Amino acid sequence: MRIIGGKLKGRKIHTSKEGTYRPTTGMIKEATFNILASGQFLDPSTGSSVIEGATIIDLFGGTGNLSFEALSRGASKAIIIDKDSLHIDLLRYNADKLGVANDVMILRTDSTRLPDAITKCSIAFIDPPFNKSLVNECVKSLVNKKWLSDKAFLVIRTHVKDEYDISNFCELLFSRKYGKSLLSVYAIQRDKIS
Repeated sequence: MRIIGGKLKGRKIHTSKEGTYRPTTGMIKEATFNILASGQFLDPSTGSSVIEGATIIDLFGGTGNLSFEALSRGASKAIIIDKDSLHIDLLRYNADKLGVANDVMILRTDSTRLPDAITKCSIAFIDPPFNKSLVNECVKSLVNKKWLSDKAFLVIRTHVKDEYDISNFCELLFSRKYGKSLLSVYAIQRDKIS
């Protein structure tokens, strides 16, 4: 697995055969970042991607695939959440090898029961295990624990048959199927997080 764009393009993200993560495929990762660098996701005042300078939070971080890609493409900080100790070790190893350890905060905790926010994040990546019905609880936790800025985007990847309803918190901006995956991008509703 490698970083596909930005200043770290081509650098390897190490994996482990013992891990229980499900890495985002190169095709879906590329689609995700192309979407965030186009159209309604461009900053109207600068024309730059919403990734530029963003603080992101990555739930179910696994190898850190999405976080390290975001940092490579201009994000300023990544907070990576995972509850598996093997994944935590792998995340620390990858952050060190890629030279971004100072830009990464790794928290070992349940993505559906987050601690109180340390900072506000403008992009949340939610890529849970398929068919576990975890999205609703993740979004509630992000909102209730104050992790999201009032202009935050949520990038959610689920199985096409997974069902969730976060319309109380977010507005759907984009949704597309990629094989068995559904990639959706939402904008937080400001009045729901204050």
